[in-house]
Amino acid sequence: MDGTTEMNLILLRPEEVAPDGTVALGGRRARHILEVLRAAPGRVLRAGVLGGPQARAIVTGLEPGGRVRLRLEFDGEPFAAAAPRLPEPPPPVDLLLAVPRPRVLERVLAEAAAFGVGRVWLVRTWRVERSYLASRVLAPERLQAALVRGLEQAGTTALPQVRVFPRFRPFVEDELPRLCEPGMRLLLAEPRAPRQLRELGLERHTGRVLLAVGPEGGWLPWEIACLEQAGFEPFASGRRVLRVESAVVALLAQLAVLLPPPPGAAAGAAEARGRSARPAGAEGLVSAPEPLSPPPPPAAGGSAR
Repeated sequence: MDGTTEMNLILLRPEEVAPDGTVALGGRRARHILEVLRAAPGRVLRAGVLGGPQARAIVTGLEPGGRVRLRLEFDGEPFAAAAPRLPEPPPPVDLLLAVPRPRVLERVLAEAAAFGVGRVWLVRTWRVERSYLASRVLAPERLQAALVRGLEQAGTTALPQVRVFPRFRPFVEDELPRLCEPGMRLLLAEPRAPRQLRELGLERHTGRVLLAVGPEGGWLPWEIACLEQAGFEPFASGRRVLRVESAVVALLAQLAVLLPPPPGAAAGAAEARGRSARPAGAEGLVSAPEPLSPPPPPAAGGSAR
């Protein structure tokens, strides 16, 4: 991430925060505080711990070399007192995404994190090039950097979990049943489906939702059949053909409007700046790709769209 990234929340890794709630920052976050916010000692900023609470961050000092010292207060409490509280629940939407081109993937992850998704499952479909899974963009630190950009923009700390699955059919048949929760709605974006997203009755659904978005060029017929057999409900994503990054943003925006707010959302919004949580470590939230192996061949008679 470069120093020009819009930053509406100073995000901190749990290990950066001392038990007394003090932090010493350098690099792009310090540059943002000094050059964009032009903060001086005594200035109060918004900060948060990845996977944990948001806080008031009081600038306590400026050090040589462009470093900034902060003291965090969580709803008037020191960090050590606030940390043991329960984390807020993850967003109710998960994303199943055919692995896009590496540069596109970084943009999609940032937007998905900004909108709020709990998990992102990247899968290689027939139209996904093998080379995409060898990209350095799939390194855990690059994935996390893209997600953090979205969180900084949105002003939230809930870091999505990312997993990479190199084979489509084993993922759908073996992994997906273990990953999905009871009552979860599985939604498949497919331009030729007879129903629109607004016709699926999502305004009455109170559980989690998994949104599946295919690759450039669309799903193959046998892939659609596999997903439908697994319980996915196809819906038409609109008459216009969109790029993957545009489709993900458009669909997540529709879901945000259609889905009812989670229980306690109103109270949670009122307490967002002071609510605390046990900070989850950045490690383990993004997983490295599994060993690459070729995808299964299409079923006999299958044709590309």
